Order: sequence, then structure tokens, then C-alpha cells
Amino acid sequence: MNMRFAEQVRVEVERKGNAACVGIDPALERMAGVLLASCKSDGGGQPDAEELLTRFGRLIVDAVADLVPVVKPQSAYFERFGPAGMRALETVMRYAKKKGLLVVLDVKRGDIGETSSAYAEAYLGNGPWAEMVDCLTLAPYMGPDSLEPFARVAMRTGKGLFVCVRTSNPGAAYLQNLIAEGKPVYAHVAEMVAGLAERQGVAGYSDMGAVVGATLASEAREIRAMLPKSLFLVPGLGAQGGSLAVVRDCFDADGGGAIVSSSRGVNYPVGEFTSLDQLGEAVRQAARSFVQDVQSCRTAVV
Repeated sequence: MNMRFAEQVRVEVERKGNAACVGIDPALERMAGVLLASCKSDGGGQPDAEELLTRFGRLIVDAVADLVPVVKPQSAYFERFGPAGMRALETVMRYAKKKGLLVVLDVKRGDIGETSSAYAEAYLGNGPWAEMVDCLTLAPYMGPDSLEPFARVAMRTGKGLFVCVRTSNPGAAYLQNLIAEGKPVYAHVAEMVAGLAERQGVAGYSDMGAVVGATLASEAREIRAMLPKSLFLVPGLGAQGGSLAVVRDCFDADGGGAIVSSSRGVNYPVGEFTSLDQLGEAVRQAARSFVQDVQSCRTAVV
């Protein structure tokens, strides 16, 4: 087994000098005209899906590869284009790995029994996706038996997991903040994650991490106290209105233990672009600004 995911994150954050993660979310309706025009037609007047998604993903990777340690492709944006989209997802993830980036595949899987085990092997074990994927996101609301197969495979292979504990979407509180047995549901989920993290018995941070949105307030401090051994994936900065102050509370006292994600804020810079090089440079500048914001949070903690 190679270096475990949590240790890879620590090493790459130190090497790149920041804890930023850039999402790869190819939404057709947001793409720059110059990118759409650069791809051949599919015969129906639309850009060829596989070429477009691949070109978009490679443009993002090229723009950020030397700036950030982690990228996070969102599978849904590729899946919507069917087999062509999934071929593009494979190409983009392989390209990101070739460029030395850690890849968190955002699929939010969550099921039970043999189904969950099959997902775990596919993405984290011996399946065809595993060589491209360093870490997977999980939805926990079917209970601990939906997480345990992933935890077993991740423990064997050294891959990472980010479980959705308290998410940044506006409707999250409808379920996640419900009170059950005297505490919110997200606290029960955090306890599940803590138990699995402790079971790994590794030094430093566990590979069993948590998604904790940057749009929260006191919850971030509460969850960090509950999960002292878990890496946090912190989305919500930028388009979702997340707060830098909340991001600070997701780091530990040494400014470690979290990676902060931005997708739309980096993928879709404002402006008119006349070439792909110009678009790529605008993405790069957006990524630089995002990295500076993330670093200001870590510096404030330390």
C-alpha cells in the first residue's frame, strides 16, 4: 500500500503551501463562448460532449496544477452526458493524476450491503476507477452499514473518504439540524464518522473525513471538537456565500486538518475571452485569489 490519503494531503499541502481544492464542474450553460466554439459539432449544432468536457477539465487542471494540492471533479456534471461524459471524466482524472494532483471524486455514494461493497471496490479497491481516485464523497443517511464497507476497503487500500456531516446547501438544516435524542442529526453522523476514524488506529489524521460547509457558524467548531482525527472537506466559499470566519473554525489549532473547496468561483471567471489561453489565465488568476483567501484562514488560526 502506498502512502495513505491523509498523509498525502499533509505532504502536498506542505509542498504547495496551501490547503485549497479546486472543483471541476463542467456546466454547459456557464461555459465561455470561446470554449464552446473550440469544439467540433456533434452533428446537431451542439459541441461534441466528450471533447468539450475533456477540454474544460484539462483547462482547469492546467491552470491550477502547480497552485493547489487537490482537485474535485463532480461526477454529476459528467454523468448527465452519458457514456461520453464518463469517458471524459476518466480522461480528466487521469490527466490530473499525471499532473501530480490528488483527486477527490465527488459522487456522494451511499447504500447498504453488497451494493455499498461494490461501490467501494469500484472506486477505492480493485475496480477500474480506483487507479484514478484518491478519495470519495459519501452520503451517510442510510446509517452506519452504508459507511462500513467503504471504511473497510479504504483501510485496506489507503484511500480517503469524506462523509457529508453538515453540508452547505440552504435546505440542509431541514434534516441535518433536526433534534434526535437531545442533539442534532448532524451530530449523530459525526459520531458515526468518529467511530470509524478511531477504528483505523492511525497516527495523525484518519482517512475517514467529513464534509463540513463553510456557510455554518457554531456547528463548525462543534464538529471539529467531535472529530479531532478527521480531515474536513470544506465547500461553500464563493458562489454559496460561505464565510472565511467559518473556514477558520474548520482547521485545527495548527492550521491543519482541512482542505477548502471552490468550484464555480474558479471554473467560471467573469469576463469576455477571445482565446483559450486568455480563459485559462483568468481561471488561474481566480485560483490564485482563492488560494490567498484559504491561506489567510490558516494563518489566522496559527
